[in-house]
Amino acid sequence: MSILLLMVRTRTFDPATALTHAVELFASKGYSETSMEDIVKATGVSRYGLYGTFGNKRELFEQALDRYADSMGKQAFLRLLEPEASLDHIRKIF
Repeated sequence: MSILLLMVRTRTFDPATALTHAVELFASKGYSETSMEDIVKATGVSRYGLYGTFGNKRELFEQALDRYADSMGKQAFLRLLEPEASLDHIRKIF
């Protein structure tokens, strides 16, 4: 009887940091002009790591959009908590 040992690779990068880099890249080049090779270079993560974590380019883009939206929503909310937040200030945000 033979024993099969599986080697499991552990993730050696922070997905949140990779998404931040992807957001910046998509924002500067757009979806169509951003290649997976561009993302590999910007994040320092291998194709294998990107595909294994995020799926394909479209799925990575969707997760990057979610991260951006979460970030912007939190920033807008935090601005509402500032002492100088008036009704006019709130209208400018929304």
